[in-house]
Amino acid sequence: MADQDFSELLASLKAIPFGNDRLGVVRDACRRAYFTTGQVREVVRVFTFGHEKVEAAATMYPRTLDKGVFFKVNGDLEYESDREALRVRLEKWDRAGMQPAGDDPD
Repeated sequence: MADQDFSELLASLKAIPFGNDRLGVVRDACRRAYFTTGQVREVVRVFTFGHEKVEAAATMYPRTLDKGVFFKVNGDLEYESDREALRVRLEKWDRAGMQPAGDDPD
């Protein structure tokens, strides 16, 4: 996602008081945009609770261009149980034969 668009997405997320509503915005953004792992990390940091952070990261994973460094998202998860929950979610995507994101980093 272009820097300006991403800045607007972050501002929008920060203005929403509830994590569940924020997750809806993340899902909407994932329908048409691709992200870098750095952008995923910034989005994850907007959330308060571990399960919301996991859900946001897992939602964005299929639309992440640089999956080879996605492990860095673990640094934004406080508890090992959250890191394990994310691993399980990502393994499901990978087992499903998910193809890498296209060349259009919109």
